[in-house]
Amino acid sequence: MSKSRILITTHVDLSEAFVDSNGSFYAGTTAEQLARAAELAGIADWNLFCSDLHPISSPEFVINGGLYPIHNVPRPDELDLEKYNLMGRTASPKLTAAVHEAVDKTSIGVFVPRQVYFQEADGTLSFTPDDIEATYNARIITDKQFLDGEYTYIIQPKYFFDATRLTINPVISRQADEPRIPEKNQNVFGLIKLKYARDTDLVFIIPSVVENICTHHTAAGIRQDFPEARVIIPSDAITPLAGVGLGFEKPEDVGSACRALAVDIGIEYKTTEEIRAEFGR
Repeated sequence: MSKSRILITTHVDLSEAFVDSNGSFYAGTTAEQLARAAELAGIADWNLFCSDLHPISSPEFVINGGLYPIHNVPRPDELDLEKYNLMGRTASPKLTAAVHEAVDKTSIGVFVPRQVYFQEADGTLSFTPDDIEATYNARIITDKQFLDGEYTYIIQPKYFFDATRLTINPVISRQADEPRIPEKNQNVFGLIKLKYARDTDLVFIIPSVVENICTHHTAAGIRQDFPEARVIIPSDAITPLAGVGLGFEKPEDVGSACRALAVDIGIEYKTTEEIRAEFGR
């Protein structure tokens, strides 16, 4: 008996802040790369968007002593752009319109791991469920709703480079007054394991940014969590980040290093054309 196949196009960090030319942390993604990501969105059984989401107090940000510009903050339309020197730019964590238009939005849900709410060092909430729903313009769903439903598009906020990672930080065990914050700390990838039987042929396709950080970390996490699944990085729908202080001087150096590491753990690199030809969609 042959396995049923589920194709999950997994968009990692293709947010307005990262891939739109006016993004607050524009990584250099081209219109051609986004067009291919949109193609891949169209062939999926369902789409998953793993989106960075950080409070303005994030230690990642330069203003707080970190390495990176402000990006992917909740309620970006309410951010004081002049105060943070972001005039004319967006720090939005929403999926870029170039891909969002291609996603099947018949049934949308936002699934939020408990850890996402607790990013402050003192254990206080970084934002509320209302903040998240307003940010993505979609309703939060529970684990049961995901398991019982047939969603065509799921948004999962995250704050690690690796979208599959769940922290063991004791802060998240603290009691929250907000009843909609889940008691368990879990993510969509754990729920996928529960939702699909072992006789399901899972294929994860990962158009994303940045190849040498979030793409590789998430692909490696999926590879480890789903040893029997195929994990495919579309070589022409990803963005390498190179430059002074980033570990790689040239984009081609990023590709060589990441592909070598990917091969070691069974991650595939294919072009969008090769993916479409194989899956016949």
